Amino acid sequence: MVVFIWSITTPVLNVAILDVSTNSILDSMMRLYYGGFTFSFLILFFTIIIIPIMMLILILIIVIGSKYSISHPTLLKYIKVYQFIKEWNMAEVYLLGILIAMIKLEQITDMVVDYGLWFNFLYVTLFYIALTWFNPYSYVHYEEQKVKDPKSIFKSVIYLLIAIQFILPALILPMMPTYEFDVDYMNTIFGGILSVYRQGDYFIALVIFTSSMVIPIVKIFGLFIMILMAKYNIFSSYKKNMTKYYRLTHFIGKYTMIDVYVVVLMSTFIQYDKLVRVGIGDAIVPFMLVVFFTMLASKSFDTRLLWKER
Repeated sequence: MVVFIWSITTPVLNVAILDVSTNSILDSMMRLYYGGFTFSFLILFFTIIIIPIMMLILILIIVIGSKYSISHPTLLKYIKVYQFIKEWNMAEVYLLGILIAMIKLEQITDMVVDYGLWFNFLYVTLFYIALTWFNPYSYVHYEEQKVKDPKSIFKSVIYLLIAIQFILPALILPMMPTYEFDVDYMNTIFGGILSVYRQGDYFIALVIFTSSMVIPIVKIFGLFIMILMAKYNIFSSYKKNMTKYYRLTHFIGKYTMIDVYVVVLMSTFIQYDKLVRVGIGDAIVPFMLVVFFTMLASKSFDTRLLWKER
């Protein structure tokens, strides 16, 4: 957590167009807040700052509480909260967003990497080593239930249906509107991918296309298939493969947020009204809602329902 404080307060990049812009992660957040991008500010604030701090506090409570007076049922409640928010930690996703934004910024500006970037690399490395070593259930006696939630399928269907409602506006509304020399470019997600591809950044185009379009659609489609398998006992010979598929899509689901972080970072560094500026488009809200509800749908679905005896 000491490295975490340095990672958000020390300069990450020095960008020069008309003047030099030096931003830490905290500076980027405050620019969003004072620039009126409240929703984007809240996204970064909760996923980058609040959630890691909450995880640290919960780890301390679980470790210390197991040795003192906290009751077993209370510890289990803390563990459930920890397990839930753990999946919403976006530290490494944000770091990938920084790296992609750096590649884009280097093409249009004079950019110098500052030592804050190396603090971020160190923080993410240490943080995930800690998460790998820490097993909350080793501090309590816990017997997993046969079926975690009898309403698992119902919840997953509801969350998926809500997510589907926001796919179309997320795709057709501008994601990263750009102003260059008196010309406005209202880039949608797909339009931005095509623009990056035409500029020759094939790897970035592939990453953004995969994270922003392929993963959400494949995840939604796969969850619907698994819900049908669990509900009607069809395709039972594929349940092992679908369980592996679920684990993969559940793990990579949060990487859909990469595009959001790239847009937010670009908008904080490129703000020169008379020359060029990058904005945050209306698509960011429905896109975030798609990510949020598909993650909830995946979290709600219990793969043990695929294996239960009929």
